[in-house]
This record gives sequence, C-alpha cells and structure tokens, in this order.
Amino acid sequence: MLDLSALGLRIERPFDPDSASPVVQLEIELPGIDEIVWARGDVTFANLTPMGGVHPNGQPRFWCRAGVRLRRMASSERRLLRDYVIETRRARRAS
Repeated sequence: MLDLSALGLRIERPFDPDSASPVVQLEIELPGIDEIVWARGDVTFANLTPMGGVHPNGQPRFWCRAGVRLRRMASSERRLLRDYVIETRRARRAS
C-alpha cells in the first residue's frame, strides 16, 4: 500500500491476469495499531509497467499500480479508518 485515505488507497503489486478484477476485496492492516479493516472496493485506475520475463504460461510480467475507491465496509471500520487517517496526518504535521 502506497497511500491511504478514508475514501480509498493506492497499491502496487505484481500484476496477475488470472485474478485481475475491477472489484477487489481488501484486508487493510493499520500500521501502529492492532486492527484490520475489511473492505470491498472498485479499481478506479491501473497502470501496468513491464517487469521483464514471462509467466509460466508465456505471458509477459507486469508491475501494477492501482487506485481503489473503498465502497463497502462496516460503519465501525469506516470510522476507525477515518480516525486513523486523521490522527496520522496530525502526527506528521506535528513532527
């Protein structure tokens, strides 16, 4: 995970064409606190960059950077995520 907000996130990972989907299920571990947020999100953009080499099926390998808009999550987890983002920003500004 590269960026996190109360509304979405940006991730980077190797691209897997077999599991690629416009809708993703996420398990977000919040750094510094012992909490995990479960959410469903919509991929809003995906940029593929060649990695070199090929998969066993002969397809080229790509690195994927994607934006995900968080769509479905429990209201308690949404509040937890919002509070985490706000407190993280406050701590960065104070330092």
